[in-house]
Amino acid sequence: MRKRNETSRLTRECITTALLLLSEEKDYDDITITDITEKAGVSRMAYYRHYKSKDEIIVSYLADEGSAFAEYILSREHTLRDILMMAGNFFSDNVILIKAIIKANLINDSMRVMTDIFSGLFPVIKTDVRTGYATGFYIGAITSVFRIWLESGMHESVEQIVDFICENIGEKVEQEYYEFRNKKIQQ
Repeated sequence: MRKRNETSRLTRECITTALLLLSEEKDYDDITITDITEKAGVSRMAYYRHYKSKDEIIVSYLADEGSAFAEYILSREHTLRDILMMAGNFFSDNVILIKAIIKANLINDSMRVMTDIFSGLFPVIKTDVRTGYATGFYIGAITSVFRIWLESGMHESVEQIVDFICENIGEKVEQEYYEFRNKKIQQ
């Protein structure tokens, strides 16, 4: 059973890597399942055992990366600026993925994934409608800033972008984050 899980994980990684590499070479819409399976070195059957579409590959990868990001954030004490720096570095390190998301018109799916991740970091989002709206607002704003930065050529450093976001995010959000962190640390 363990070997099967490892094989499944490796197959998914190969498929994801193949799609990301192909995104560098071709327009997203022109990438076929055959292209992906050939590049990944897997059969079509293996592909369809794991994914229904190439869009699902991207959304799944983003969810996995986001979950790892959330686990890391919760494993240590971080400032809100630290988290934004990690998010900025994720954008910077995953330009191909982000461009594939934009080309595939998966922004809404990506926003849902990010909202789910941040709901786990800030449980009050699930219980307080107003906070949920505010969180959606900030996630959208932050994501838009990073997206504009990416699309304009990323001339500014991650630090400059994060400084801009921090200047505009508001003290209430930062205060809520620190209150939540302090409760988590005390538990």
